[in-house]
Amino acid sequence: ATVRADKEPTAFPHFWQRCIGSGHMLLGTRQDWRQHLKLARDELGIQQIRGHGIFDDDMSVVPEKGAGYEFYNVDQVFDYLVELGMRPIVELSFMPSALVSCGGKQQPACTYAFNNHAGYKGLIMPPDDFEDWHDMVVALSQHLVERYGLKEVQQWHFEVWNEMWGVTFPEPYMSLYNASAIALKSVHPSLRVGGPATMQTLDVAGFINATRTMGLPVDFVSTHFYPTDPQCLTAGTKSDQDCFAHTVLAAQQLAEEIKKPFFLTEYNNGLGSSSRDDSSAAAFIFRNVGMLTKLDLFSWWTFSDVFEEQWMRSDPFHNGFGLMTVQGTRKPAWRAFELLASAGSQRLEVSGNVSPVEGNSSVSVLALKGDGPGLGLQLFVANFKRVEDVVHFKCNRTTQQCAQDPDGTYTDESLCSANCAAG
Repeated sequence: ATVRADKEPTAFPHFWQRCIGSGHMLLGTRQDWRQHLKLARDELGIQQIRGHGIFDDDMSVVPEKGAGYEFYNVDQVFDYLVELGMRPIVELSFMPSALVSCGGKQQPACTYAFNNHAGYKGLIMPPDDFEDWHDMVVALSQHLVERYGLKEVQQWHFEVWNEMWGVTFPEPYMSLYNASAIALKSVHPSLRVGGPATMQTLDVAGFINATRTMGLPVDFVSTHFYPTDPQCLTAGTKSDQDCFAHTVLAAQQLAEEIKKPFFLTEYNNGLGSSSRDDSSAAAFIFRNVGMLTKLDLFSWWTFSDVFEEQWMRSDPFHNGFGLMTVQGTRKPAWRAFELLASAGSQRLEVSGNVSPVEGNSSVSVLALKGDGPGLGLQLFVANFKRVEDVVHFKCNRTTQQCAQDPDGTYTDESLCSANCAAG
């Protein structure tokens, strides 16, 4: 590889620092979660946090329908973020049980993400009445503006739902988005709303078209993607070392066409059998950060193994989603982002048989000019090879159980289970 120091450098924005993922928002009341987040801010330069379930029953926002709203737990989480100088991407999810008729003798069963285990109370069903959802979002946004000030909250982002869990596209998702967007803009037009927050970059074009047809505001377009998702496991894509980046950039182009920011609000080096605990995760980061500079936001899922989707586990290296173990041990992926935190903001061209020039090469070279005094050339070199053998899972809608199936659309059993009971 040859670094072309003779050529003019180009801008290299630190888009990966804008946000990082968490679990569900009640975790924000835990001391260990807070300690890990502060380290992510201090050592990695992370600016925002995104997590599920701000409306889950464990947050106690709607104790009883018609009896007002309670934002004590919401305040506990967001007060800490503001204290750190950080901001949330407020994922408007999931459904308070007070707004859904379920679980009674003449009613459908209540459907929860991850089968309602442990402290995770994500009810993934649409409301009985979208006016109730609208009123709750109005109350939340008014409360946030009153507590933190409009100047602060208008810099936040409100993302509607997560991956269509129990709320399919186009309906009832677009009704949920409509109610959310109207609610936020009624509090103040500058409050920023977006979606569709889909898995596998699905329905991005459909969402853009639907909002245009319905005349609904969109301030940003968001979706999720993992390199083990089905789009990168076909006969035509399995050999593409950079299928992840190529798929994400195709979705980004859709947002660029309507001149909206594009947020990848969930990703990591892969679900299922991919190792998030070893150096392959770090190599994945170095390779893809160099390819995805068109993104406005790139949010790794997640910053800590203080995380309950797969139950809370104490063993230090169980292939959890976090960059850090529950005990605070920093994994290789954390170290990758720590190195990138001091990366320069000017990129030098690289030629030779390396990525991104040569996509079939497993070796990537990212060459930067340091910004600080005494910082010259910075080289980030990685050797990354995609996971080729991935186990697939499929939901049996009759039994509402997930099982291994080569034709399945899920590569993570827990994610399959989260959606399976939703019908």
